[in-house]
Amino acid sequence: MDIGIAFSTVIAAAGSAASVGFLAKLFSNSIAKAAINRFELVNAKALEEQKQQYSLEIEKLKSQLIKLQNEHEVVFSKLYVKREEIITKLYKMMCQFVELSHAKLLDENVDTSEVFNEMKDYFEDHRLYFPNEALYEVNKVFGKCGLLSSGECEREERQAFTNQITIMVYSHIESIFKGILKIEDHQ
Repeated sequence: MDIGIAFSTVIAAAGSAASVGFLAKLFSNSIAKAAINRFELVNAKALEEQKQQYSLEIEKLKSQLIKLQNEHEVVFSKLYVKREEIITKLYKMMCQFVELSHAKLLDENVDTSEVFNEMKDYFEDHRLYFPNEALYEVNKVFGKCGLLSSGECEREERQAFTNQITIMVYSHIESIFKGILKIEDHQ
């Protein structure tokens, strides 16, 4: 019977060890779950704080972008208005020169040099407002105008230059200026 008692003691001990092991496992699982829940809660809170911080930074950046966009629009709208004024004034001067050139064909005493010099100086002062194509074409017109206003041309040459300048100004230059100002050209 000693073996039976010993055997039942071993089984009881093994059972109690198993139950202690089971209880230890259950206890460690609940501690681990509590730690995981606490870790998830801390992480969720930190994540929410970080999300709010990034949202504030994004809103600040959006505000700065809107401010920069508004400044950009104001600057370029003013630049466009100034460009429009400059082109319009230069075109009027060119038309005035064409009219004086036609008048000079009828009366030799008409002086075109003053208008030519004023037009050329105005253009030189405002070159930055013109694209390269326009600069080239306006300079071609000024070359012809300079020859015409110099007074060194014979009547036939003056007639030819006047006709060329008239066509260049009222057709080609006008079309280029309309393109710069984004005005439809219905030719």
